[in-house]
Amino acid sequence: MTTKASRRVEMTAALEWAMEFLPHYLTESPCGFHAELMGDLENADKRLIARVAPRGHGKSVIACLAYPLWCICEQKRRNIVIVTHEQGLATGFVRTRTVSRRAAQATSG
Repeated sequence: MTTKASRRVEMTAALEWAMEFLPHYLTESPCGFHAELMGDLENADKRLIARVAPRGHGKSVIACLAYPLWCICEQKRRNIVIVTHEQGLATGFVRTRTVSRRAAQATSG
């Protein structure tokens, strides 16, 4: 039987990048849910992804902040669309991503 403490999360390239450049957003070690979500986002064959998790589990931080920033900074994708149920939420993600992108680019050289 595997205990929680002994489980090892398979880190994707984007998740490793996010842990390095966004430690102020990813303040705890990622769990399997984060690695699975980021892996699905990195998989170009998956066009539609639906995830359900309780509030505060990092869905938006991973999908709307970390992944888009990784794509932009590592030149993986040029166009990213973020769809939310209200304009204010989407605008907040874009503003946060702009500030974080500048910080990540400054630290990655």
